Amino acid sequence: MSPEQMPYRPQKLIKRDGSEVSFDIDKIERAIEAAGQATRQFGAYEAKALADAVLSRLLDFQCLAVEQVQEKVELILMEAGYYTTASAYIVHRERNARQRPLQS
Repeated sequence: MSPEQMPYRPQKLIKRDGSEVSFDIDKIERAIEAAGQATRQFGAYEAKALADAVLSRLLDFQCLAVEQVQEKVELILMEAGYYTTASAYIVHRERNARQRPLQS
């Protein structure tokens, strides 16, 4: 079932700074595609399928934190056997976390 056909979809995403934005599956797809291309494990077509799999795991939520989405992306990548890409995604995520200023 395509994301457009799914009866319920997350509506909001809570960013790290606490602000809320509209949930956008296309951003997730682009992040997955970039990770797959960086490791040369897959491209756009597979990224779309993986993003759809991530979305299918998030349907019970109306509002999600960015970390919840990233954890699902990591899980889906590993379940699909893309261990190199999952590892690169995790490393990239951790590197970005260290570069962000601490929030009080």
